Amino acid sequence: MKLRPVLAALALACAFAGPALAQSQASPYRGPSGSQIPASGVQTIGSPSFAPAQISVGTSPTLIVGATVGRGWLCLTNTSATVVYLGGPAVTTSTGHALGAGAAGAAGCIPYTGALYGVVASGTATVTEAEIY
Repeated sequence: MKLRPVLAALALACAFAGPALAQSQASPYRGPSGSQIPASGVQTIGSPSFAPAQISVGTSPTLIVGATVGRGWLCLTNTSATVVYLGGPAVTTSTGHALGAGAAGAAGCIPYTGALYGVVASGTATVTEAEIY
């Protein structure tokens, strides 16, 4: 599975975390091209709060986020100078998917409901995860 930035989808998903709108109000929702998305039929789900968590990943597989059936998107950012390798509970630096070093190019969102682990070759790295429902 590849992690790719899906910023337009993230922005749209984050918009759903706010209060529900009455159908008669103008919609604040915007698509990737900036066009307005109608508020009719929009259902607010999940929590109206956004609370990312920071996880310190070491040289043995570290649980970044547990499995959650109702999660829509999982967003990850590697804020460290060390590459983090992502995968299952037995992930290694040889078998994991590399999440590059540094927040500028090491972020992405995926539609994923399973548990995700990380590991680094040496030292530690900090990964910020945010779940969007």
